[in-house]
Parts: sequence; C-alpha cells; structure tokens
Amino acid sequence: MKCAILSDIHGNDAAFQAVLNAARLENVELYLIAGDFMGYYFRLAEIMDSLKNLNVYAIRGNHEDMFTRWMETPERRASLEQKYGHSFSRNLSTLNETQLGWLQSLPEQLEFTIDGHDVLMCHGTPWDADEYLYPDAPEDKTRCLFEEEKSLLIFGHTHYPVHWHREDQHVVNPGSVGQPRNHMPGAYWALWDTKDHTITMHREKYDASPVIQDCLTFSAEQEYLQTVLTRSK
Repeated sequence: MKCAILSDIHGNDAAFQAVLNAARLENVELYLIAGDFMGYYFRLAEIMDSLKNLNVYAIRGNHEDMFTRWMETPERRASLEQKYGHSFSRNLSTLNETQLGWLQSLPEQLEFTIDGHDVLMCHGTPWDADEYLYPDAPEDKTRCLFEEEKSLLIFGHTHYPVHWHREDQHVVNPGSVGQPRNHMPGAYWALWDTKDHTITMHREKYDASPVIQDCLTFSAEQEYLQTVLTRSK
C-alpha cells in the first residue's frame, strides 16, 4: 500500500490540493495526517470537503486545541487573533457542526498497524504534543524516538521536514503542507510504501497568490502570513 504522510495543513487549500494531485499520481490509498488542519489560513472548509472523499487516519495538533480554547474563552480571542490572525473566526462561520465535531474529536496520538508495520503518529513528540523537535535535535532526543520501537513514527509541528532512519525503523516529519518555515516554498509531504517499507520526501510547487490574497482580505495586519509562503534562502 502507498500512504501519504501529511502535517500542518493550516487551512491552506491551494497547497493541500497540490499535495492531493501529486498523491493521486502515486496511487496513494491512505492519508496519514499528523494534526494542525487549521490555523493561520482561511480555507479549512474546502479542505474538509476534500477529506470526506479520502481514506484518512488523523490526529489533532496544537491549533485544534487552540481553537477549542478560543471557542471556550471569548476573552482570549483578541490576543490569539493578534498573534495568529483571524482564521478561527472564519472557521466558525464556514464550518458545519459535523466538521467542527470531527476536528474536535480527533485523538492526540494514534497507534495502528499497516501491512505488519507498527505506526505511532503524534504532533509534537510522543511525550509532549507541543514540543518542537527540529532537524538538528540532540541525539538523546532522536534516540528516544527510536526507543518507541515502531516501524514508523510520524510527527509534525515544526514545519521542517526530516527523515531519520535506523535499520528497519523510520522517524518522519513530512514538513508542512500549508506553511513551510525552511525558506524553501512549496507544499511538503512524504510517501510511505508499505510493501518495501520505504519513505520518500516530496515538495510540490503551487500558486500561492490566492492564499496571499486571502491574507490581505482577512488578516492584512499579520504580514508574516504572506511572506512565509514565498521567502527563500
């Protein structure tokens, strides 16, 4: 089986569609999504419409948790929107109750087995959903990931792609679909072929101008939302 590994879509449907198009060409059958469907950008409803036609295993990320807090504590909304923009307000106005319920019911972690391979999917790390583990992480941290003794451990959160491999174990952060932070624009994902247990890392080019226009329409004051999509080394 071929599985697409995704994380940190962040409401960027243009990037998400670029990944879906590439995944279809690879005959992907299953999508493994490590959280942060929402946050920053504004087309989560369109993403949810596409998800209903896919075979998906998914968990929630810190932005799903943040949205729950945003819903439950109106007095905090102004400070969150000052930092992250107004995507949560748009989510509330464009998502239906079924979509909201699905997002809020996602587990923090997920363990499953595919074709004899044991998989653990988390957002930050297995021990802290909000921990950032970057590609230059110290060896003691990466060693802990392999000590989980999974054939495949998937994480996200940093928006930096990484693939660590020891013998028959893979640890993968596919990078961010919707908002890469490694100064290489594109929509990031990984392809896992369960037959030979191999991982290939992918970056898709796409036209970010509709996303930037949304930023100007809904959160013009957060200039970072625009510039992070196109900045390069």
